[in-house]
Amino acid sequence: IERTPRDADLWKARGLAFERMGAFDEAVADYTESLGHNPKQPRVLRSRGRLLIVQKKFDAAVVDFDRALRFDPDDAGMRAERRLALSELKRRHGALPEARSAMQLQADSTGPRTPENASDAAALSRRAIDLRNAGDMLAALDATNTVLQDKPDDIRMLALRAEITTGLGRRFDAIADLTDLIGLQPDNKQWYLQRAWAWQSINPTAAVADWSAALQIDPHDVKTRLSRAEACHKLSQINLAIQDWSAVLKVFPDDTRTAGGSTPAKEGLSGCD
Repeated sequence: IERTPRDADLWKARGLAFERMGAFDEAVADYTESLGHNPKQPRVLRSRGRLLIVQKKFDAAVVDFDRALRFDPDDAGMRAERRLALSELKRRHGALPEARSAMQLQADSTGPRTPENASDAAALSRRAIDLRNAGDMLAALDATNTVLQDKPDDIRMLALRAEITTGLGRRFDAIADLTDLIGLQPDNKQWYLQRAWAWQSINPTAAVADWSAALQIDPHDVKTRLSRAEACHKLSQINLAIQDWSAVLKVFPDDTRTAGGSTPAKEGLSGCD
């Protein structure tokens, strides 16, 4: 970089290395430098947008996704990430002109299919749970959408809809609801763990951030430490992985006390030698 400071690819490569190390500020700075030399890089814009979500800079993330979508307007995943950033802006700063998710857009445009015997929100909430228990996930989703249109902060329905959309493979919709749940109950470890699971295959960096938040609430959660360690190892964040594996072994040195926790910790540490 010192020899060819205008090489956008070099800045991008170093930004990716910083991202894998967990140095998000440095990664964003290098991605920004890369885009300064070559603004026509939708993948770099998307990468920076994802990190800005992790850093809770949602307005800037939306701008990056908008710019990237000009190059690839049919990228459904990127549109979903943009909706997630908009959702958080809406929660923090009031109503925005765009709906929070694709399923909500559909519910708003077509209208809810309300069961005839559900005359109020309480009855409809019970109906949604019964439909979920019966395995009719699409009907249960319609019912939860209807309740949440009138009661957007209904924790039980938000949690149910996140569960349903996760089961249907709509991970970005689940992430949006879990983000709302975290806003309503920031000390509830379970919401961070569920969102980390949803993020895991989409944006491992965001998953690590959620596991870290869960460990701030409960630093003795062995499963969460092992999950974060494995993800950090894959992201080349070796120091944090070693820290987690070592913590597991320090508190629970044998498998009989950790239900299998020490074996993956030992294997992980041996792989770092």
